[in-house]
Amino acid sequence: MFCSLSNTVAKEPVVDPATGYVYEKRLIGQHLESDGRCPHTGNPLGMDQLIEVVAPKTAFAAPRPPSANSIPGMLAAFQAEWDAVMLESFQVKQALLATRQELAHALYKNDAAARVIARLVRERDEARAALTALNKSIPASLPTPATSGGAAGNGTDSGVAAMDVAGEAAPAPSAAAAAPAAGDGPADVFSPAEFKALSKAGKAVRKLRKKAVPPPDMATTSMVAEFAAADEVPLTHVFPADKGGISVAVPVAAGVAAGEHVASHGQTLVVGSGHGVVKIASAVDGSVVATLRGHKGRVTAAAAVADGASVVYTASSDGSARMWTRDESGSYHKTHLHNKVHNGAVTGVDVHHTGKLYVTSSDDGTLALYSASDGAVVTQKGAEARGGNTAPLHAVAFHPDGLILGAASEAGCVEIWSLQTMARIAELAAPAGAGSCTHVAFSEIGYVVAGGFADGTVCAFDLRNQQVFRVLRHSAPVSALGFDATGTYLAVGVGEQVAIYGSMDPAADDGDDAPEQSPAAIVTLNSPEGAATAVVFAPKAAALYVASDSGTVHVFTPQS
Repeated sequence: MFCSLSNTVAKEPVVDPATGYVYEKRLIGQHLESDGRCPHTGNPLGMDQLIEVVAPKTAFAAPRPPSANSIPGMLAAFQAEWDAVMLESFQVKQALLATRQELAHALYKNDAAARVIARLVRERDEARAALTALNKSIPASLPTPATSGGAAGNGTDSGVAAMDVAGEAAPAPSAAAAAPAAGDGPADVFSPAEFKALSKAGKAVRKLRKKAVPPPDMATTSMVAEFAAADEVPLTHVFPADKGGISVAVPVAAGVAAGEHVASHGQTLVVGSGHGVVKIASAVDGSVVATLRGHKGRVTAAAAVADGASVVYTASSDGSARMWTRDESGSYHKTHLHNKVHNGAVTGVDVHHTGKLYVTSSDDGTLALYSASDGAVVTQKGAEARGGNTAPLHAVAFHPDGLILGAASEAGCVEIWSLQTMARIAELAAPAGAGSCTHVAFSEIGYVVAGGFADGTVCAFDLRNQQVFRVLRHSAPVSALGFDATGTYLAVGVGEQVAIYGSMDPAADDGDDAPEQSPAAIVTLNSPEGAATAVVFAPKAAALYVASDSGTVHVFTPQS
């Protein structure tokens, strides 16, 4: 825009809206100060009537003076322009260099961050791998130690990673118990999918236990204190003494197949003899469902699946273990025979709560795990899984959740084994001088296991901290051991006597860390005939069945 007064480009253009003329603000200002009228029309005009025009300051180049049209002037202009271009180029190069430095620094920081992230990811993966390896040696079923106040006994979850007791952490087992024979750790016995299925089944059991409440008609302590031998003897000389007597007796849970028999005949037992014969009979009226023959030595242990004894497992001192299956007609047939698995007497047998696995113990110091579907030996572990220990094993039992096992050791302890790796993960030792452990039994509350010893001592262990919380002392070796179905009572057979104890839950203790020594039994019963070889509680602890080496099963009930 050109000023109408100077004919040059206006640096600060203003316009007269009345005439439309454009002025340089500085020039028109000087004119109006001296005259006060429009230079073109002569009409009165003030600065407040002019409107500033907004225009780009670089839109027009300043006019060259006449001297710039000469050669020297042009050379000077070109030199000035060249200097300006070079200065601008230098500034651009400096900015480029600074930008490159900033970019290099940003890339370095990004690379360093990526390296740190990669290292953290690697350390995380290594930590996860270490945790997985630890879980293999200390599986989800391993008990955790109780914090102050402990979990109550009304269905505390005993699972997982560990027998999970909420809010509690598990101590590492002793080095001798947890150390594998070779390599980084014991290998898994099951595939991840198989063990996941077993873990899921264990969680389902724990869930049911949490919801379980004692039956309203559960036998009270005062009722148990009134136990006495009934007048009628249900199973009289089912195995006479000259036939070996009764060596073992285990209960059969009612199921679809056996429901009718249990309903009409009462508590059913699998009874083994000293001469190798096994009978399935009613402990109420003595009726015999089936007789199983095949063992050539003393029947040392028996187990039955919880569907009414459709499958029965037996073990014998002849070194064999057998699996018997009932057909549709009610007859039992030998399904699997294991007589070359162990190198000594088979001392114990138990079946997993899913019915898919069973386990045997032997005085050769090994445990063998089998598949119930085909009888195949899944694995057999001995000294290499026991920290080099070769002591005989006298009994074995699955934990109610099915993820750990307990074995009674000649070395004077209850060994806890992981089902996932079939390796020993803990040793629960009795007080000094207790002798060999001959019996083991898990309580249904989930975190208590009892061991019976040769000197008559019975120790109740809290699996959460692997400590003894109750010590029961007797004058004769323990010959039978068993909890009731709720874990409230524990029956102990010693010689010709059976003692029944209550309050077998550490949560009911007064918080003293020292184990309770020799608490009084609720009642001590005398076996009418011979030494007690098995003790079985009836449902709801309404009665106690005691088998003896004389071949008779007596029932003890409240007599008041």
